[in-house]
Amino acid sequence: MEIEWTTQLQKPEDVLKALSICGLDLGECLHQGCVKTEVICDCIARTMAGRTIVFDQLINALIQGCANATPDGCTASRKILNAIEVSRNSYISVDGRKFWPDPTSERRENKISRFCDYLLVQPKKIDRESHKSSIVTMGSCFMNEINKHLASDSLLLRKSERGSSSPHTFPANWGTIFNPLSAQYALEWYFGERERPEMLWKSSHSGRELLYDVFREDVTFTSLEEYKLNQRQHISNAKALIRDCKSFICAFSMTETWLTNDGCNYPLARAPWKINPLAARPHNLTFSEVEDAILNIAKIINRHNRDCNIYVGVDPVPLHATHSYDNAVIADSNAKATLIAGTTSAIRQSAYGNLHYVPFYESIHYCMSEPWASDERHLNKVAIVHAYKELLSCIG
Repeated sequence: MEIEWTTQLQKPEDVLKALSICGLDLGECLHQGCVKTEVICDCIARTMAGRTIVFDQLINALIQGCANATPDGCTASRKILNAIEVSRNSYISVDGRKFWPDPTSERRENKISRFCDYLLVQPKKIDRESHKSSIVTMGSCFMNEINKHLASDSLLLRKSERGSSSPHTFPANWGTIFNPLSAQYALEWYFGERERPEMLWKSSHSGRELLYDVFREDVTFTSLEEYKLNQRQHISNAKALIRDCKSFICAFSMTETWLTNDGCNYPLARAPWKINPLAARPHNLTFSEVEDAILNIAKIINRHNRDCNIYVGVDPVPLHATHSYDNAVIADSNAKATLIAGTTSAIRQSAYGNLHYVPFYESIHYCMSEPWASDERHLNKVAIVHAYKELLSCIG
C-alpha cells in the first residue's frame, strides 16, 4: 500500500494499514485509553458506512484530536508533527550547509566552492571574556597547535607543574594523547578509578640522561624522585582542571596503540622503543572500543563537572607508521573512519546533551584546497587557523 496525502482510504482495513505504515498501533491506543482511539474508531466507522477518507484528512483528524487532549499534545500528535517537520526540513538550509557546496547550482546559497575556506559550522562569534581561561584540551599533536591559538587568545586554562618538562602546550603535562582509550584511562587514573603501572624508559637527549613516562608522551624527568613528586602534583592539577573548565576539547588521530602485558592493559603513549618489547603488545581499537571510550569520557567529566561542554573531533594529520597493515595509508584511512564513526555514534546515543562533534578532519580534507605544509603531511598555518575558527564556531 503506497500512502500519499491524497490516497483514498475506502475500507476499515485501509485505515489500519495506513496507521501501521505511520507507526501507530491501534491496540496500543486502546490499552492507553488515548483520545486518538476515538478519532481512529470514528474514521473506521465512516469507511464501514461506505464513505471514503483521504489520508490527509485522517492525519489532520489525529493531530487535532490528540492536540486537544493535552496542552502539549499527546505522543501520537507529536510523533506525526515531528515526522512531517523533519521531512520538510531535511533539505532546507538557508546557508546551504545541508547540501554539498556546488558552485554550479542555481540556488544562491549553494554557490560555494568546497575549497574556499568554507566553515562547516555556522560561524558564531565567541564571547571571549566569558570563555577566558576556561578551556581544557587533550589529544594529539594537532591539538597542540590549536592550543597555541587558545593560549594566545587567553582562552586556555593551564596549571604549571614543577619537576617535569614537556614541549607541548597542554593545560597539564599529560603530553600528547593519540587515541580515546588513552584519554579515558588517564581520566580514570586522575580520579582514582583505575591503577596505572609505573613504567619509565631512559634515553639520552641533548647530552642528558632523561627518564620518559611511557604514558605521557615527551614528558621527561631528571630523576626518579622528581618523577614521583611531579606525579602527585600532576594528578592534583588534572583533577582541578577538569572540575574548573567550561569546555573540554579532544582531538584523536589513531586507533593503533600498545597495551601493557601486566594485566592492567594500560595503553602506552607510543611504541615501546626504549623498554622491553615484551612488556606491551600492539592493539588496534575497534569501532565499539572507540564508541565506549568516548561515552566513558563523557561520563567521567559529567560526574565531576556537570556544567562542562565536551567537544570531540578527529585529527586530520595522517599516520606515518602502522603495526596493523601493510602500509600507513590504509592504516590511516581505517583509523580516521573508525574514529569518526565511533565518536559520532557515541554522541548520538549519549545520555548527556553536552557532548558535541567538532569537524576538524572534515574542515581540512573537504574545505581547503592547500592545507598542507611543505612536507605534505603536517598542516600549514592557514589550515590551523581555519580549524581553529571551526572550533570557535562550535563553542560560540
